[in-house]
Amino acid sequence: MGWRWGFILLCGGVLFFVLPSLFSQGRGELKIGVVDMERISKGYEKWQKCQDELMEEEEKYNKYLEGKQQEVQKKMGRLEERARKLSPSSQEYFDTMEEVEQLKFEFQAEQKRAYNAVKMKAEEMARRLLSDIEAAVEEYGKQYGFSAIFRKENVAVEKLSWTEIRGYAGRKFVLYADRG
Repeated sequence: MGWRWGFILLCGGVLFFVLPSLFSQGRGELKIGVVDMERISKGYEKWQKCQDELMEEEEKYNKYLEGKQQEVQKKMGRLEERARKLSPSSQEYFDTMEEVEQLKFEFQAEQKRAYNAVKMKAEEMARRLLSDIEAAVEEYGKQYGFSAIFRKENVAVEKLSWTEIRGYAGRKFVLYADRG
């Protein structure tokens, strides 16, 4: 029941900021639009180029990591072979096993760095492309006399938890509102 009040407050907040600009136009009609950002982005040529670029980047990192993994496995194999020849209670055995663990740790850190590099690049590209799309939507709204253009959300609001609703509150639902 509490999430419904949160949703009502969210809608009220959006209406509070959008309605004054909508009705201050002095016209009797409102021209409202809805934009499906997912559909637009899939058909956007720059979006496709960026996805191709990201796939190439990911493949490059995967090849690098495969080579690195083979190198690490060879080193670990040599170290483990050496450890088998040593007494399990000797200091040299513990040092060798520590080296094996260090190699594993370094490889995992390298995997994480590669993953984060691709993720950061993807996020930056998405921000830039969404900004371009939002600017085009705003220009379209001005050119064709829209009062407001909203982002289409494929979310069944009645099934959202309060935490999820608060997460949506930070997203940009109104892409354009006529200020004139």
